[in-house]
Amino acid sequence: SYSTDILYKALLIESNNAAGWVFAETLGTDKFINKLNEKAKAIGMSGASLGNPVGIDPGSDYKGNYASINDLVVLAKYVNDNYPKIFETTRAKDAVITDTAGKNTYIASSTNKLLTDSTLLITIIGGKTGETVESGKNLLLVFKKVPFPGYFISVVLNSKDNFEDTKTLANAIYLAEQE
Repeated sequence: SYSTDILYKALLIESNNAAGWVFAETLGTDKFINKLNEKAKAIGMSGASLGNPVGIDPGSDYKGNYASINDLVVLAKYVNDNYPKIFETTRAKDAVITDTAGKNTYIASSTNKLLTDSTLLITIIGGKTGETVESGKNLLLVFKKVPFPGYFISVVLNSKDNFEDTKTLANAIYLAEQE
């Protein structure tokens, strides 16, 4: 078994779906999904519909998850403004994952290639990668707005190269703000 903190890191850093299912099953999957949908609506994600706890494509036993770019921007603002520890965790390049008995250990590596990309000109506050057959490659990132205060949010959906597309957008915004 694993502690809640370790499961949280595995979920956010390496996109470990098994960790997400553990959280859902602890509360009861249907109740967990209902709470996700209630929270999404409460924070203003009006177009979101969440059918499973980990964002996988729909299957025979579960529905898929759907959200517009606007919904994802609302979510990113909410997380950044209210739960910065989430984005702090998603900035980690890796984390040591150890079970509660201390017998099984491995390194969870981030799925976000931009965390180690030296050609990215701007600082990442946090974000999340995602990829399924149906949705393609996706990336939501929040960046520091340098030299100005604040941040900006980039959302790339159904991309062939979500990291390169995001880097192109972020670098262009950074360079435009330097002029």
